[in-house]
Amino acid sequence: LALSLLPFCAFADTARIEPGHSAAWIDPARGGEGWVVEVMPDDTAALYWFTSDDAGNPRWLISHAPIIHGEDGDKVVYSVLLAGHGGRFGPNYSTDDVILENVGTAELSFSDCDNGRISFDAYGKARSYPMIRLSRTMGAGCGPLHGVPGQPVQPYAGTSRSWFDPDKAGQVFTLQWQADGSAFLFWFTYDPAGNPFWISGTGRQEEGRLVFGELISVRGGRFGEDYPPDQPEMLPWGRMELELTCDSGTALYEATAAGFGSGSFNLLPMTDLAKPACPWVK
Repeated sequence: LALSLLPFCAFADTARIEPGHSAAWIDPARGGEGWVVEVMPDDTAALYWFTSDDAGNPRWLISHAPIIHGEDGDKVVYSVLLAGHGGRFGPNYSTDDVILENVGTAELSFSDCDNGRISFDAYGKARSYPMIRLSRTMGAGCGPLHGVPGQPVQPYAGTSRSWFDPDKAGQVFTLQWQADGSAFLFWFTYDPAGNPFWISGTGRQEEGRLVFGELISVRGGRFGEDYPPDQPEMLPWGRMELELTCDSGTALYEATAAGFGSGSFNLLPMTDLAKPACPWVK
């Protein structure tokens, strides 16, 4: 990623894509929707899009593609956007039930460390949205080290990445440690009926465990359309505790939302970020 760390011209429309672009991003006009970007060591970038369908139900899209470097900046062209459905949340979950459907394409670029744009053509709708930074991944770096001078990078910073349970594949957890010591979690999964479902929350380290005491789900947005003025609605879902090393981890959850119950996952890394490494060493 040496080229991606070079300065870019102030008048360029797009910037170099750096490890520090690994973050969560939102369009302020579209509450309850956004994107998680992971910049990887092999000069590719993963995209997770948490959104809603046309009826306001949860929907998520995922993709992965090479970073395209240009003299006037970088971009990522996602020739496939995959939407998941079919998996049934709970003890009877089977990977064989999961269906990943190609529903469109997208293009991603950034104008600086804190602003970007996503253009897409999916589900018969072609739109372009501005993106602003929602999170700043500890130790990833974009400008000053993780953008916040004076705040330390913790040894566990490298567990910022995507995780999955091989026995329950087809769903994924994306974790991002923040410069202030908190962590963002997005869980892309399914409801008990097999519909796409996503859950998110902010957690903190407590006695060696990462505790998310209040996870939420979101309903009410509209994919590719203006949101109703009173939407979306944030709904309490439950809680989760994570214990992670660089090589493996466990997740324990307890839902308060009807039909989800409680359970556990045995996690393995699904991705690595370009920065920080795991374990992180100063």
